Amino acid sequence: MNDLTPSQHQTLARGLDAFDHAARRRRLRRGAMRTVAAAALAAACVVAVRSTIAPPAPGLPAYVEIIRDDRQLAAELAHANACERFERAAGRLLVVECAAHEGTR
Repeated sequence: MNDLTPSQHQTLARGLDAFDHAARRRRLRRGAMRTVAAAALAAACVVAVRSTIAPPAPGLPAYVEIIRDDRQLAAELAHANACERFERAAGRLLVVECAAHEGTR
C-alpha cells in the first residue's frame, strides 16, 4: 500500500507543491489585508484627530461670531425677530431699530 509508482510520486509531488504555493499565497494575502486594514485605520484616526482639533476657520473677519449651541442660536433668532429694521454698511449688517423685547440684547 505504501508502494507508489513513479507517476504517482510525480502526481503527489505536484499536488504538494500546488498546496504549498496556495498556502503561501493565502499567508501573503492575509498579511497584505492586515497591512491595508491597519493603514485605513491609521488614516481614519488621523482624519478624526485633525477634525476634532482643527483650528477655527482662518480668514473670518473679527466681527463674525460663531454660534456654538442651540441656546445661543435661539437667543440670536429671538433678537433678530425683535428687530424691525436692518441696514448694510461697509459689508456689515447693522440693526437700526429694535422693539423692546424681553431677552434681547
